[in-house]
Amino acid sequence: MPPSSGALLKEGWQGEVLYGVSPVLAALTAGRREIHALHIQQDIDGSARKDSVVLNRAREAAQAIGCPVFLASKHDLNLLADNRPHQGLILDCSPLEFIDIADLPPPPSAQDAGPVWLCLDEVTDPQNFGAALRSAFFLGAAGVLTCARNSSPLSGVVSKASAGAMELFPVHSCRNLPATLAAARGAGWRVLGADGGAEAQACTGVAPGAPTLLVMGSEGAGLRTNVRRACEVLVRIPGGAGAAQVESLNVSVATGILLHHLLQPGAAEPGQ
Repeated sequence: MPPSSGALLKEGWQGEVLYGVSPVLAALTAGRREIHALHIQQDIDGSARKDSVVLNRAREAAQAIGCPVFLASKHDLNLLADNRPHQGLILDCSPLEFIDIADLPPPPSAQDAGPVWLCLDEVTDPQNFGAALRSAFFLGAAGVLTCARNSSPLSGVVSKASAGAMELFPVHSCRNLPATLAAARGAGWRVLGADGGAEAQACTGVAPGAPTLLVMGSEGAGLRTNVRRACEVLVRIPGGAGAAQVESLNVSVATGILLHHLLQPGAAEPGQ
């Protein structure tokens, strides 16, 4: 593997900076990006078995698709990743884009094992966006829908926060989320909006199983008024004794809790 200098790295860079073990490995195998080059930290401690295995996996995955592999100093990789935790791996690749969608697919007729889509209403923080994608992918959500505008772009930061789930899980976008939700509700989807207000019912009282769209609002602002109106039911997460002393849950944490309730296998009906 030839070494690469910082100047050559910047001059010859063709696409987006994707960094971190999980995002890089996922991107190399998913086939959703055009891959230009893989850069591996040259002075990384290869004596640790885990590090050695990871670096070899990345190198082999790159070589399998004909991707050039270069060595680079930690300093140069730090510059490329803006001092974010690259873990010795950076990929030069094309960006990922949202997949435009006007209407969601019709819900299945069977009501006992309906799919759940996660809908993100103007979630602009890339850490929250990525963490929500990670939970959705891990827990088995059928899809993710977000706003075409005023949402975090599918950046390297989002991919790292998603632990690579963004590379494996297409994210859809629509131009008018309230209208898309209203149309989906008319087609038979159950639309649940997450809200911490007193008018929202506890999620423990919502039965899993029906085809559902779970709508999460942005950090701080929550659901927009028109989005809230498009929801069939507003749901909240019951807190414990310390809930009165904490303003609210982080949106990505709340996403994981609600998705787990809706998607957990063998979930009991309310009251059972």
